[in-house]
Amino acid sequence: MGLFSKLQSAKKVMDTIPQVKEPWHLILFIVNIILPGIGTIVGAIMAGSKCSAYLVGVLQLILSPIVIGWLWSIVWGYFMWDKKAMKKVVKKGVELLGLSVLAIASAALDGGSFGSQIHWYGFQDGMQQIAETGKPGVVIVALSWSGASRGLGKRIAKDEKVIELSKQFVMILAGDEDEPEDEKWFPDGRGKYYPRVFFVNPDGSIDYSINNAGFSPMYHYYYYDASTLYENMISYLENHGLYDRDLSGIADIESEYDMEL
Repeated sequence: MGLFSKLQSAKKVMDTIPQVKEPWHLILFIVNIILPGIGTIVGAIMAGSKCSAYLVGVLQLILSPIVIGWLWSIVWGYFMWDKKAMKKVVKKGVELLGLSVLAIASAALDGGSFGSQIHWYGFQDGMQQIAETGKPGVVIVALSWSGASRGLGKRIAKDEKVIELSKQFVMILAGDEDEPEDEKWFPDGRGKYYPRVFFVNPDGSIDYSINNAGFSPMYHYYYYDASTLYENMISYLENHGLYDRDLSGIADIESEYDMEL
């Protein structure tokens, strides 16, 4: 999965720092010094922060027995108190190191659970790749801390058929803060659940007819195993005239795909 621009990465890091008003910013700074991570968690609740802020607070609390967790908590508390310093330091840090909380989480999904044999794109980069290449896309909305997401990822990473067929698609892993928020990504009215898988047409629209409603009548886009994903990848190509089950192999699919384009 490609990294976002440095400025976008800085924004993702800043999203993990709760934005609270006076006098709470100073109070929570002090709390984070005395009780590592608690100030971050309370601040995230007060500010209605994204899930990444809660996760950071929990990690600070878990790591508090060692110096790094305590120092991390103090720094985040200081950033809650002094927003100008926070913006300056975070942007400079991302510029120099090229690291962010989001990048780390994305790397965990990409190189960890979902494997490295498939070329994974982030959401924005992947949608742009679909538009530029005219290829269809498979969008997997997953979370790095979701057991179901990691389980599907491990099964995909080991499935040779999915790995090979993935070459016919732009494979997109929309993880954590990279998750799309438009209503079209919640077609079954069930809100957010993970993992969700969508098939995207070359024009950027979603082919809702390719789903997993047979497995879950309530959660139509939830996938558990790689074999179902593979069958639906075949079904998509077949429905769009890019695959014939009588063909002998992937090489034939590739040549037919090229002719269709």
